[in-house]
Amino acid sequence: MKYPDEFVRAVKETFPSIGNLHTALDKGSDTVGNFLNNRRSSVDPRRVIDFIDDGKVQLLRSEAEHLLRVDALYRRWLELPRD
Repeated sequence: MKYPDEFVRAVKETFPSIGNLHTALDKGSDTVGNFLNNRRSSVDPRRVIDFIDDGKVQLLRSEAEHLLRVDALYRRWLELPRD
């Protein structure tokens, strides 16, 4: 499958340093969906507590916003036509 350019760009911007994901996008691999699905809810509650205890509420917000972007990308991936 060839992923739409805007989808590829959005995923690469969200995960700029994960080369194997970029390769999978360029090859049109279905592993992209697995990757996004696995990253949608990867917040450890202990990490949330640590952020709050350390007064890093803005960082916690950034993490939550990142997860929302990942979820939106995964939902978009589900909607893409399959070959």
